[in-house]
Amino acid sequence: MSEIDMNTYQQRDMEALGAHYQHHIAAMTEEGLYRKADIAAELAHRDWVIAELTAARHKLASNALMAMEGAGIPTPERGFVTEPDGLRVCIKALVADRLFVRTEYRNLSSQFEAMQARAERAEATLAKFAAIGKQIAEQDNRGTSRPIFLVQQKVTDSGYDERYTDDVMWIDDDGSVADTDEKEKLEAAFQETGDIPDCWTRTGCRDRWEYVTACFTEQACKDHIAANGHNLREPRIYADGSCRNFEFRELWDLMVGLHREAIEKQRDEPHP
Repeated sequence: MSEIDMNTYQQRDMEALGAHYQHHIAAMTEEGLYRKADIAAELAHRDWVIAELTAARHKLASNALMAMEGAGIPTPERGFVTEPDGLRVCIKALVADRLFVRTEYRNLSSQFEAMQARAERAEATLAKFAAIGKQIAEQDNRGTSRPIFLVQQKVTDSGYDERYTDDVMWIDDDGSVADTDEKEKLEAAFQETGDIPDCWTRTGCRDRWEYVTACFTEQACKDHIAANGHNLREPRIYADGSCRNFEFRELWDLMVGLHREAIEKQRDEPHP
């Protein structure tokens, strides 16, 4: 900077200033600023505005540096930040960081919502297990430790020597079994003559109980029979043991334990 530039006031090239000079001379003429004191006052006001803007820019730069340091963003030199270009760099970095934080927040929010949904599903599942545990704890377990309740149906097996069975069966060539009335007629004729008609086979038979399904509760067996009993022959419910069936017994204990925890929780909750 030359020595003449250090002067506050000096001769200026009015033509070089062009429209800037014309604007100010027209404004001063229109507003009646003819005295040096009036002109100096206007210039002082403009200096004050410039000083205020400069101070605001420096404060903004300090705040930007503090924000960058707080966010862990690499910071440039303070002198550079106070300049307009440096301030733009800082603001751009802060905006980018804010966008990153916003994106991370959205991601975390989505993850939290997913975790909350999983937790709600888990709570609902545990509530179902606790409800089964309540039925287990309140039902008649038929004197059996941790019983497995079975649905069974009666099945008749044929092909035995009649000497080793208590009943016989008549089967025609199509594989159909004679009903009660037809069986009585065939059996009566056989007892009289000892003859077996050509289209029939007489064989010894035995009844046995066939497994259909297994449940934790007797009520679940009843529900199964109510829904599927029309497909079963003389269904019954049987309480079987679970000795050394470690998986079943652990689940049995888990569900009963959840039921007891629910009771304790209700007991501890304050009542209105």
